[in-house]
Amino acid sequence: MQKTVESTYEVENDKIITVEKETKEKTEGKYTVKNDTLTISFEGMENKFVKLK
Repeated sequence: MQKTVESTYEVENDKIITVEKETKEKTEGKYTVKNDTLTISFEGMENKFVKLK
């Protein structure tokens, strides 16, 4: 069974704050933007988002 976790994101002081919608739990991470790629790192995981042209 797969569980979906919905979150919102906020930027504070050069850090990204992830807030889970269900539990309101906050997680602090780092982000970088380089060559049209947004990289978000938190809790040992890294997610990359690429801008489509």
